[in-house]
Amino acid sequence: MLRLSSLWTVSLVVTSWCFGQTVDAPPDDRQSETEAAKKFQAQAQAAASEYELRAGGRGSGKCTRVPEPILRWANPLGGHRAHGEIFLWAKDGLPLAVLSINEFTRVNGKIDREHEWCSLSNEPLSATGLHLWSPQSAELSFNSISIDEELADSPTQRLRQMRGLATRFSGTKTTRAGEIRTLRLMPQPIYRYQSKDANTPDGGLFALVEATDPEALLIMETRRGSNSAHVWHYAFARLNSVKLTASLDGRQVWEASGLAAAEVYDRADKPYTAFIIK
Repeated sequence: MLRLSSLWTVSLVVTSWCFGQTVDAPPDDRQSETEAAKKFQAQAQAAASEYELRAGGRGSGKCTRVPEPILRWANPLGGHRAHGEIFLWAKDGLPLAVLSINEFTRVNGKIDREHEWCSLSNEPLSATGLHLWSPQSAELSFNSISIDEELADSPTQRLRQMRGLATRFSGTKTTRAGEIRTLRLMPQPIYRYQSKDANTPDGGLFALVEATDPEALLIMETRRGSNSAHVWHYAFARLNSVKLTASLDGRQVWEASGLAAAEVYDRADKPYTAFIIK
């Protein structure tokens, strides 16, 4: 296996967020927003550092956190501004979980902060730190995807292939009010991974976003097919509790139903959960 320090990763960091800033904002307001953004980023980094993640159950191997957030996002839609940082943990190069540390504005104007976990593994995980989290499986379903050319030999060409394949996917989210919104695929993987694992040597993590807010994650990776040759596979993971769908070439291939609050908040046993920070 390649150690994380020797991986080739592509971290797409969106830096132009900052609490609804506009080009016409007075200089003092822009400075205040910039300072607030830096303060939040430092707090998020400190909070992420408090967590330790292990894979495979109790007493298993410790995972490594990518030092910097792989995505910095903002979502001004719906009248309630939100922004956050996405951190990722990996083992032997393979992504196992992401944590979104974010702030959002409630209907009453109150600003809350949450730690939102999403498992990217079908094996047990165990996180300790500010909150305990121990999902048994993300229940990811990987499916092969057809391609008109053979799997490329070089990492650069495989990146080109996976980017091209990712553009064939689209997604939607349905708000609590029943409004269906189209999600946008970010053209570059927010995390690029390679491993000497003979079964999964190459892959990328893409985001389906609203504004720059990831609502669902698309995993694209090479896996052995029925004839033992490596072929591209995909799977989806949710990063929102509302109903989400994804389509391939216009045909729906994935759906995550809407979840009640009791199925999401403070659920240490769930592969997708959120902890409200008081």
